[in-house]
Amino acid sequence: MGHGFTQQQLSDFLQNGGTLTFKVHASDIDETNGDAFEQSPSIAPRLFSGFEIAPTSIVIDDPNAYVDAQLHGDFWTRIVTTVYARNGRIVYRKTGPQIYDAEASWSLG
Repeated sequence: MGHGFTQQQLSDFLQNGGTLTFKVHASDIDETNGDAFEQSPSIAPRLFSGFEIAPTSIVIDDPNAYVDAQLHGDFWTRIVTTVYARNGRIVYRKTGPQIYDAEASWSLG
């Protein structure tokens, strides 16, 4: 997974909110089924314009699951759980074969 941002930009985003775009692979979006989600009737028409995948409530509502994801998850899992725990959103846009821009945003307010 490539990054188009500095460590300072990432720190600022995680502490203060805002918007940051990440490059992710299809397997980062769905670790189990790869890019099979692209066939979903609600996602397929929005692959290039932007789609969201609802967060799992267990990571947001269960403090133990959140802590476990933060301690043991990979980089992208930690970003996803942080953004959703702060009532943020992630909009994915396909940019190439199995490659996506993931625009993550959340605010302090």
